[in-house]
Amino acid sequence: GICGLLTGTSYLARHSKTAMLAFARRNMWCLSFATVYVFLVAPVSGSDPLAQMNGDDMDAWESVSLLQVEATLSSKSNISIQNLEKPFVQNDEAPPATTEAPYPIPWLHINKPAFLDRLNCKAVAAEYLAMTLFVTVGCGSAMGIAKEPGWILQVALSFGLAMTVLGYALGHYSGGHINCAITFGLYMAGQVEWFQGICIFLAQLLGSVTGACILQCVFPQDQDRTQSLGSNKISEGFNAGQVLLGEGMMTFLLVFVVLETAVNPAFATQRILACLAIGLAVFLAHTVLLPVDGCSINPTRSFGPALIASYRKDNGDLFQDMWVFWLGPLAGASLAAFAYCLLES
Repeated sequence: GICGLLTGTSYLARHSKTAMLAFARRNMWCLSFATVYVFLVAPVSGSDPLAQMNGDDMDAWESVSLLQVEATLSSKSNISIQNLEKPFVQNDEAPPATTEAPYPIPWLHINKPAFLDRLNCKAVAAEYLAMTLFVTVGCGSAMGIAKEPGWILQVALSFGLAMTVLGYALGHYSGGHINCAITFGLYMAGQVEWFQGICIFLAQLLGSVTGACILQCVFPQDQDRTQSLGSNKISEGFNAGQVLLGEGMMTFLLVFVVLETAVNPAFATQRILACLAIGLAVFLAHTVLLPVDGCSINPTRSFGPALIASYRKDNGDLFQDMWVFWLGPLAGASLAAFAYCLLES
């Protein structure tokens, strides 16, 4: 409209489809002038009352009563604010029910058991790593020096120091069991839940097999002085009953030390020494049982090397006495847990 008034162009000419392009070219300066007028001149000219307010006006506007606003606006327009004073009427009609789309693949929507929410996966991974290193260091030491002068002291120190070092390194993740007999004793004492204990046990088994596989790759069979990857077996001159009693007693010593140093609240102020005491217990047990059966006191440590070594030549009888290395340590762990609970009660 502004362009038509300024250029004298008729209404029909402005709205004709055939003349739109020519009209735009002739009146380009008028379009620019109209744009400036709409965005700059109109707000300043007073066509929008609120557009002219500054900060002080806004503060004053907030203090104006509703009647003053109504009187001001009604004098300039037909707008009434009576409708603003009406209370909000809530619609009592219920909203239409919405139906959610069903799960796209119902058979894949499986609820996870509640106990899995409390499973400590870091502890499981730490036990796998610890058992792998424990078998590699302990059994590897025996494979390199067995039957040599002074070999009992060196192997006993290797197992004991490995337990101490790994306990300090990984104990804050899993407690540093590194032995399913310790895990079983902690479960019997109420310190480990059953599903956590099972997962740790499976990780220890897998770690023992992994450590034995590493030793299989490192030591050729003719360089293995134990001829069985450090597997446990009853030595000549001993019988199953003697080995069973010895394994039970030495495992009792180990698990009892664990419960009294790593669990007992009375030892809390000296908890930092727990791993050292546990490692010394492992050392003492090996000094006694190494000549008897190679000292297990750890069924998962015995399982891995026996499994891998059984595929070697002339090593098919390693599982003949395996029951001794499971029954003895688990019985000793149970007795240690019972003794701990008896003393605490």
